[in-house]
Amino acid sequence: LEATRGAILARGHDGLPLLLETLRASDRDMFRLGLSVARELPGLAVSDALAAELRRAPTERRGLLLLALADRNDAAGWPVVRNAAASGEKALRLVAIEAIARLGNPAGAPVLVDAAADADTEIAEAAKTALGSLPADTVNQEIAARLPRVGGPARRVLVRLAGERQIAAALPELIRAARDPDPALRAAGIKALGETVEA
Repeated sequence: LEATRGAILARGHDGLPLLLETLRASDRDMFRLGLSVARELPGLAVSDALAAELRRAPTERRGLLLLALADRNDAAGWPVVRNAAASGEKALRLVAIEAIARLGNPAGAPVLVDAAADADTEIAEAAKTALGSLPADTVNQEIAARLPRVGGPARRVLVRLAGERQIAAALPELIRAARDPDPALRAAGIKALGETVEA
Protein backbone atom coordinates (compact mmCIF):
# COMPACT_ATOMS: atom_id res chain seq x y z
CA LEU A 1 0.00 0.00 0.00
CA GLU A 2 2.75 2.44 0.93
CA ALA A 3 4.64 1.55 -2.24
CA THR A 4 1.53 2.28 -4.30
CA ARG A 5 1.09 5.62 -2.56
CA GLY A 6 4.71 6.51 -3.23
CA ALA A 7 4.42 5.48 -6.89
CA ILE A 8 1.38 7.71 -7.43
CA LEU A 9 2.83 10.77 -5.70
CA ALA A 10 6.25 10.36 -7.34
CA ARG A 11 4.68 10.40 -10.80
CA GLY A 12 2.65 13.55 -10.10
CA HIS A 13 0.10 14.13 -12.85
CA ASP A 14 1.16 10.88 -14.55
CA GLY A 15 0.14 9.01 -11.38
CA LEU A 16 -3.53 9.78 -12.01
CA PRO A 17 -4.32 6.48 -13.84
CA LEU A 18 -2.85 4.51 -10.94
CA LEU A 19 -4.84 6.61 -8.47
CA LEU A 20 -8.05 5.81 -10.35
CA GLU A 21 -7.15 2.12 -10.22
CA THR A 22 -6.97 2.28 -6.43
CA LEU A 23 -10.35 4.06 -6.27
CA ARG A 24 -11.92 1.30 -8.36
CA ALA A 25 -10.26 -1.53 -6.42
CA SER A 26 -12.52 -4.09 -4.76
CA ASP A 27 -10.02 -4.29 -1.87
CA ARG A 28 -11.15 -1.88 0.86
CA ASP A 29 -7.65 -1.03 2.06
CA MET A 30 -6.62 -0.12 -1.49
CA PHE A 31 -9.76 2.00 -1.89
CA ARG A 32 -9.02 3.82 1.40
CA LEU A 33 -5.48 4.43 0.20
CA GLY A 34 -6.90 5.96 -2.97
CA LEU A 35 -9.11 8.30 -0.94
CA SER A 36 -6.09 9.42 1.08
CA VAL A 37 -3.85 9.98 -1.95
CA ALA A 38 -6.69 11.79 -3.75
CA ARG A 39 -6.40 14.47 -1.08
CA GLU A 40 -2.62 14.74 -1.57
CA LEU A 41 -2.06 14.66 -5.33
CA PRO A 42 -2.17 18.25 -6.64
CA GLY A 43 -3.78 19.57 -9.82
CA LEU A 44 -7.21 20.47 -11.17
CA ALA A 45 -7.03 17.43 -13.46
CA VAL A 46 -7.16 15.24 -10.35
CA SER A 47 -10.32 16.99 -9.16
CA ASP A 48 -11.90 16.63 -12.60
CA ALA A 49 -11.08 12.92 -12.60
CA LEU A 50 -12.55 12.50 -9.11
CA ALA A 51 -15.74 14.25 -10.21
CA ALA A 52 -16.04 11.90 -13.17
CA GLU A 53 -15.33 8.91 -10.93
CA LEU A 54 -18.04 10.06 -8.52
CA ARG A 55 -20.65 9.82 -11.28
CA ARG A 56 -19.77 6.21 -12.13
CA ALA A 57 -18.90 4.87 -8.68
CA PRO A 58 -21.15 2.43 -6.77
CA THR A 59 -23.66 4.17 -4.50
CA GLU A 60 -21.92 3.10 -1.28
CA ARG A 61 -18.67 4.79 -2.35
CA ARG A 62 -20.03 8.09 -3.61
CA GLY A 63 -20.16 9.83 -0.23
CA LEU A 64 -16.52 9.01 0.52
CA LEU A 65 -15.43 10.18 -2.93
CA LEU A 66 -17.39 13.40 -2.50
CA LEU A 67 -15.68 14.10 0.84
CA ALA A 68 -12.26 13.50 -0.73
CA LEU A 69 -13.16 15.89 -3.54
CA ALA A 70 -14.44 18.49 -1.06
CA ASP A 71 -11.27 18.26 1.02
CA ARG A 72 -9.26 19.29 -2.05
CA ASN A 73 -11.18 22.60 -1.83
CA ASP A 74 -10.39 23.77 -5.35
CA ALA A 75 -12.24 25.41 -8.23
CA ALA A 76 -12.89 22.11 -10.02
CA GLY A 77 -14.37 20.30 -7.03
CA TRP A 78 -16.52 23.03 -5.49
CA PRO A 79 -19.31 23.06 -8.15
CA VAL A 80 -19.70 19.30 -7.76
CA VAL A 81 -20.06 19.60 -3.98
CA ARG A 82 -22.51 22.50 -4.32
CA ASN A 83 -24.67 20.68 -6.88
CA ALA A 84 -24.69 17.50 -4.78
CA ALA A 85 -26.00 19.52 -1.81
CA ALA A 86 -28.73 21.11 -3.92
CA SER A 87 -30.40 18.03 -5.39
CA GLY A 88 -30.23 14.34 -6.09
CA GLU A 89 -29.80 11.31 -3.88
CA LYS A 90 -30.57 12.09 -0.23
CA ALA A 91 -27.54 10.35 1.30
CA LEU A 92 -25.19 12.24 -1.01
CA ARG A 93 -26.97 15.54 -0.30
CA LEU A 94 -26.39 15.07 3.42
CA VAL A 95 -22.69 14.35 2.85
CA ALA A 96 -22.38 17.43 0.61
CA ILE A 97 -24.11 19.65 3.20
CA GLU A 98 -21.70 18.37 5.85
CA ALA A 99 -18.77 19.07 3.49
CA ILE A 100 -19.90 22.67 2.91
CA ALA A 101 -20.11 23.18 6.67
CA ARG A 102 -16.63 21.73 7.12
CA LEU A 103 -15.17 23.95 4.41
CA GLY A 104 -16.97 27.05 5.72
CA ASN A 105 -17.16 28.35 2.14
CA PRO A 106 -19.43 31.46 2.03
CA ALA A 107 -20.42 30.52 -1.54
CA GLY A 108 -22.41 27.66 -0.02
CA ALA A 109 -24.89 30.02 1.65
CA PRO A 110 -27.48 30.08 -1.19
CA VAL A 111 -27.55 26.28 -1.43
CA LEU A 112 -27.87 25.84 2.34
CA VAL A 113 -30.62 28.46 2.63
CA ASP A 114 -32.58 26.61 -0.08
CA ALA A 115 -31.95 23.27 1.62
CA ALA A 116 -33.10 24.67 4.98
CA ALA A 117 -36.56 25.02 3.44
CA ASP A 118 -36.54 21.49 1.96
CA ALA A 119 -39.60 19.31 2.49
CA ASP A 120 -37.36 16.54 3.85
CA THR A 121 -36.88 17.42 7.52
CA GLU A 122 -33.51 15.64 7.78
CA ILE A 123 -32.12 17.66 4.86
CA ALA A 124 -33.60 20.86 6.29
CA GLU A 125 -32.16 20.32 9.77
CA ALA A 126 -28.73 19.42 8.39
CA ALA A 127 -28.73 22.60 6.30
CA LYS A 128 -29.76 24.78 9.26
CA THR A 129 -26.95 23.31 11.33
CA ALA A 130 -24.47 23.81 8.49
CA LEU A 131 -25.46 27.48 8.14
CA GLY A 132 -23.95 28.04 11.57
CA SER A 133 -20.52 27.14 10.17
CA LEU A 134 -20.55 29.86 7.50
CA PRO A 135 -19.71 33.56 8.05
CA ALA A 136 -22.78 35.07 9.78
CA ASP A 137 -22.87 38.22 7.63
CA THR A 138 -22.97 36.26 4.38
CA VAL A 139 -25.77 33.98 5.59
CA ASN A 140 -27.80 36.86 7.03
CA GLN A 141 -27.54 38.84 3.80
CA GLU A 142 -28.66 35.81 1.81
CA ILE A 143 -31.71 35.25 4.03
CA ALA A 144 -32.69 38.94 4.00
CA ALA A 145 -32.34 39.11 0.21
CA ARG A 146 -34.29 35.89 -0.33
CA LEU A 147 -37.26 36.69 1.96
CA PRO A 148 -39.12 39.12 -0.35
CA ARG A 149 -38.96 36.61 -3.22
CA VAL A 150 -40.31 33.43 -1.60
CA GLY A 151 -43.71 32.24 -0.48
CA GLY A 152 -45.38 29.20 1.07
CA PRO A 153 -43.52 26.91 3.49
CA ALA A 154 -40.13 28.24 2.36
CA ARG A 155 -41.13 31.74 3.50
CA ARG A 156 -42.07 30.45 6.95
CA VAL A 157 -38.70 28.73 7.28
CA LEU A 158 -36.79 31.87 6.28
CA VAL A 159 -38.86 34.00 8.65
CA ARG A 160 -38.00 31.61 11.49
CA LEU A 161 -34.33 31.67 10.53
CA ALA A 162 -34.34 35.48 10.39
CA GLY A 163 -35.77 35.56 13.91
CA GLU A 164 -33.37 32.99 15.31
CA ARG A 165 -30.43 34.89 13.79
CA GLN A 166 -31.88 38.30 14.77
CA ILE A 167 -31.42 39.74 11.28
CA ALA A 168 -32.27 43.43 11.53
CA ALA A 169 -32.20 43.85 7.74
CA ALA A 170 -35.14 41.43 7.50
CA LEU A 171 -37.42 43.52 9.76
CA PRO A 172 -39.66 44.86 6.94
CA GLU A 173 -40.36 41.29 5.81
CA LEU A 174 -40.92 40.11 9.37
CA ILE A 175 -43.50 42.84 9.87
CA ARG A 176 -45.25 41.79 6.64
CA ALA A 177 -45.20 38.18 7.81
CA ALA A 178 -46.69 39.20 11.18
CA ARG A 179 -49.65 40.72 9.30
CA ASP A 180 -50.11 37.87 6.84
CA PRO A 181 -53.56 36.24 6.55
CA ASP A 182 -51.97 32.78 6.80
CA PRO A 183 -52.06 31.92 10.54
CA ALA A 184 -48.85 29.80 10.44
CA LEU A 185 -46.86 32.52 8.71
CA ARG A 186 -48.35 35.22 10.96
CA ALA A 187 -47.35 33.25 14.09
CA ALA A 188 -43.82 32.75 12.70
CA GLY A 189 -43.59 36.46 11.89
CA ILE A 190 -44.71 37.57 15.36
CA LYS A 191 -42.26 35.17 17.03
CA ALA A 192 -39.41 36.32 14.76
CA LEU A 193 -40.18 39.96 15.55
CA GLY A 194 -40.06 39.21 19.26
CA GLU A 195 -36.63 37.61 18.82
CA THR A 196 -35.26 40.43 16.65
CA VAL A 197 -36.49 43.81 17.91
CA GLU A 198 -35.75 45.59 21.14
CA ALA A 199 -38.36 47.25 23.32
